[in-house]
Amino acid sequence: MVSYEYRVETTTKSMWSGKDKTNVDELLNNLGRDGWDLTSVVPYTTTGTLMGYHFFFKRQRF
Repeated sequence: MVSYEYRVETTTKSMWSGKDKTNVDELLNNLGRDGWDLTSVVPYTTTGTLMGYHFFFKRQRF
């Protein structure tokens, strides 16, 4: 039976510039090298303001 492990990474946006504080390209590349597959991305908001994103990953557990 195949077993998986899961991971959630969250990015946040700067209040001043509106840009991601996290280098998303670097985050995705590093996790991909470690065998993590991106399964979904969900924005999160507070009072209607986009605050960042939740990135959901999974990989096979050996």
